[in-house]
Amino acid sequence: MIYEIRRPRDASRKRHWEISGRTSEKVSLTPGSNDGTSDAFGVGDIWVLKYHRDEIDDGVGFVMNVAAKANIDKFKNGESVKDTDVVIWYGAHFKQ
Repeated sequence: MIYEIRRPRDASRKRHWEISGRTSEKVSLTPGSNDGTSDAFGVGDIWVLKYHRDEIDDGVGFVMNVAAKANIDKFKNGESVKDTDVVIWYGAHFKQ
């Protein structure tokens, strides 16, 4: 992947992500069987974004103990993530 992206989980394809840095070390991000899937409220499963130090909060919080819809897409604008620092947002979804 070269550009910022939001991707869904896909259990049928055993989708997972390999994350590597400037060294030969790699980390595998494998969705858990109880992580759920995105919907209209949960918005997405994983985002890979170019790091910007001011993009640490999507501005969405809790109002009277009710979660609000995630707004991470506002950070996704097609920038290259090749050979740069990235941020990975991973969503686990559950229903109460």
